[in-house]
Amino acid sequence: MRRPSSFGAMLISVVIPLYNKAQSVRRAVGSVVAQTHRDTELIVVDDGSSDGSYDVLRPVLDEWKISCIRQSNRGVSAARNAGARASRGDYICFLDADDEWLPDHLSTIAELISANPSAALFSCKSSKIDEHGREFVLFGRNDPRAAGRLEDFFKVYGRCSNIVNSSSACVNRKHFFQCKGFPEGKPTGEDVYLWMKLALMGDVMYSPARTVRVHLAAENRSAGRKQSHLPYHIQYFLGDRKIDDVPDSARGAVLDALLRNALMNCAGAAMAGNRALAFSYVNPLRPYSRFRAALAGIIAVAPEPVLTRLRGLRWAWTGRGRGLRRDSHAVFGRKCKT
Repeated sequence: MRRPSSFGAMLISVVIPLYNKAQSVRRAVGSVVAQTHRDTELIVVDDGSSDGSYDVLRPVLDEWKISCIRQSNRGVSAARNAGARASRGDYICFLDADDEWLPDHLSTIAELISANPSAALFSCKSSKIDEHGREFVLFGRNDPRAAGRLEDFFKVYGRCSNIVNSSSACVNRKHFFQCKGFPEGKPTGEDVYLWMKLALMGDVMYSPARTVRVHLAAENRSAGRKQSHLPYHIQYFLGDRKIDDVPDSARGAVLDALLRNALMNCAGAAMAGNRALAFSYVNPLRPYSRFRAALAGIIAVAPEPVLTRLRGLRWAWTGRGRGLRRDSHAVFGRKCKT
């Protein structure tokens, strides 16, 4: 799948972890094949699928020049790490088999890389597709001129985590392996942990050009499964107090982002009826903010109508992208050439 690129010899590797996504994986793979940036390699890691996912791809592996690794089921982090180890590019993009890219996604990522090759993390804006096919854009203006280095990743991420996800992220290979990749054996929050670790190691480049479509109603979507443990990034930084190891210059911003994210996750657990998980946010929050710990406790016991109202307010806020409009000039640094 490697072809000449308009950005010179910039091979971008793409890794798709695959586990029981027979109905959607061909859409994801097809969106990679259709990219306008042609200097790519595509690696699909079949993590022990039992629904015929591999059989869906087998007829087009040679035609579309796809490398496929098959392994016993070890989890999505192990699949992503295996694909990254097998890749050849200095930059590695990830795409969930549920989701898809618009044709200019890798070209947009390549522009960000060209503007700052030593950055640790690159991302574009995502939209979300619900079970009825309706598309929601949750954050920011669709203005490519605002693309560039995030002056304060944690400030922006604390207000809207949608600026990077497991289908929009591209990582600098050197920084990725310095972080030892995705932490394996962690059911949730392993990706957020990695984004935060990378942002502590180097620059984060972001484009508000909408190039990623996340399908909320896809098969086996982890967000739709009932969770029983805190997300790994919350447990690692707050529960295990690893926030104390963050440099003083960044600790305040990182902590604020974590506290905001913890409350959002607490509310999500309560809205899903998982009250026990919602309660479990109280203890890790208490040493850092008694007010937010108390708020988590209130959210955990709030009646259903109150939670429904909170969810409506959240969608009204993020759906208009007000957070980025308010701060767009403050948080973006050097512009990419267009």
